[in-house]
Amino acid sequence: MKRFLPKIFYNPVSLVGGSISLVSFGLILFLMVLELLSRDHKPYMGIIAFVVLPAFLLIGIAIFFYGAIRENKRIKAGISKEYEFPVIDMNDPHQRKAVVFFSSAGILLLLFSAFGSYKAYEYTDSDAFCGELCHSVMSPEYTAYQVSPHSRVGCVKCHIGPGADWFVRSKLSGAYQVYATIFNKYPRPIPTPIENLRPAQETCEQCHWPQHFYSEKQVVNDYYESDEKNTRWNLYLLMKIGGGNEEAGPTSGIHWHMNIKNKITYYALDKERQIIPYIEVESLNGSKTTYRSTEIKFTKDDLKNAISRRMDCIDCHNRPTHIYHPPAKSINHVISLGWINRKLPYIKSIAVQALEQDYTTKEVALDSIYQIIDEFYAFNYPQIY
Repeated sequence: MKRFLPKIFYNPVSLVGGSISLVSFGLILFLMVLELLSRDHKPYMGIIAFVVLPAFLLIGIAIFFYGAIRENKRIKAGISKEYEFPVIDMNDPHQRKAVVFFSSAGILLLLFSAFGSYKAYEYTDSDAFCGELCHSVMSPEYTAYQVSPHSRVGCVKCHIGPGADWFVRSKLSGAYQVYATIFNKYPRPIPTPIENLRPAQETCEQCHWPQHFYSEKQVVNDYYESDEKNTRWNLYLLMKIGGGNEEAGPTSGIHWHMNIKNKITYYALDKERQIIPYIEVESLNGSKTTYRSTEIKFTKDDLKNAISRRMDCIDCHNRPTHIYHPPAKSINHVISLGWINRKLPYIKSIAVQALEQDYTTKEVALDSIYQIIDEFYAFNYPQIY
């Protein structure tokens, strides 16, 4: 039989390496086809197709050539033997049945492996994987996400976005988080702001239209006093949203800060970005305006060491999904929805008191909140208990 490669490549070690390389290459092509046919971009597809599988491909190639080098040394030492392929006689009924059986089993195995690999990767790309399995420490964030305005937007679409490069960067930046989770060293609660988060222009603006102009919007907030009757009062607000695109409308309102009309860079002296003594504004024509705080004392050295950041959506909408309302606001909301009976005396006051306590675990919190409210009405209002 004519050989296409030198004799040194025909050995068991090179055969294993070549098999690994071919399988990896085939899976890369398979995932690339899925990526082209998929309507939605999936970041985990990129990491598997362009990072994980190529690594196995290189390992297979290394084993392939290692086997050749090893075989060459064995030949020179005179300890190598000739490897021949087995002879298959299709006229032999036993061999023919064996060929059909193993060929069919191999094809089925490849099909099920491809399907299983796709479903496994699809699960790792799901919100349940992020919120329940992989990031169990993020249970409060995942709970808030499920009832948020972005509950139908996948975790990876905001936290990673399209492209394998940002997927890799996000995982590298999260290396310490893995260590902290394994050794139970992560902070409670999870601090904000999130560092190394992808720019909002590459995530938020994939759905939201920054060039759009928004007119004024009226917001009505319901409040309830902490008296016996839970007296209701309303606050009416007229929100001047505006926009930052002259072609869409007046460049006014809170969205004047958008990066379409102006480039705003601020300097924060603390990690929480709350102490901001210096701001630079650059317009489209290149003119710059600086704003210096008259209340915060700082030096040039302070600015050199300060955290500089170009303002984007997240600086204002810093809780667009993982929204934690304070107890008073939460109780106002559920009373207005009718989930809590407003006719219960002092329900606003006692509910807020129960929620503001410190609890060690979720189970303790649920039991204690129930007990506080139950005992209050049993002692003070036995007639409605």
